[in-house]
Amino acid sequence: MIAIGADHGGYLLKEELIKSFDGDIEFKDFGTFSTESVNYPEIAFKVAESVANGECEYGILICRSGIGMDIAANKVKGIRCANVSNLKAARLCKEHNNANMIALAADEITITSSSPDVGTGLEVVSCQTVGDQLNVAFNAKYILDILKNLEAEEAVLSMNTSLSPVCVTCVDEPDYTYIVTPVRVVF
Repeated sequence: MIAIGADHGGYLLKEELIKSFDGDIEFKDFGTFSTESVNYPEIAFKVAESVANGECEYGILICRSGIGMDIAANKVKGIRCANVSNLKAARLCKEHNNANMIALAADEITITSSSPDVGTGLEVVSCQTVGDQLNVAFNAKYILDILKNLEAEEAVLSMNTSLSPVCVTCVDEPDYTYIVTPVRVVF
């Protein structure tokens, strides 16, 4: 059984993750059960203690950055919690460090690129997301063009589906708009 818990910042991602279990994964939900502010260490300790005492085999914690939950969980004896941002890190923390819990960031998006012109890259960007998770492929050169020309501290990326163009606007620069069309790929 998997123990799962989130604070108010991770609540929506926790609910999406539970939906993805689709009845195939047995879990125990330690809360929170709304976006109302809560004391995240209390939830982290409940999840960690359920793993440490053997009630649950593994644990998943979610907050805005994943860091606070990770730190709180690791205070419980017998817990090896890793803050992970991708599947490879999750797999490696189990294989190499025998992690029994992971902490996820709700407010991050991972951008990866691989092309002969640009090379391979990975960037984790703090953000707030609304809607379902999408896997989208863009020409990396166009994304780099956006990043090179963006001077604002905050930008908004809007799209409706994985095949619709993304519109990039800046909070600080209302006249700045950049549109990038995705590449159609099979995931």
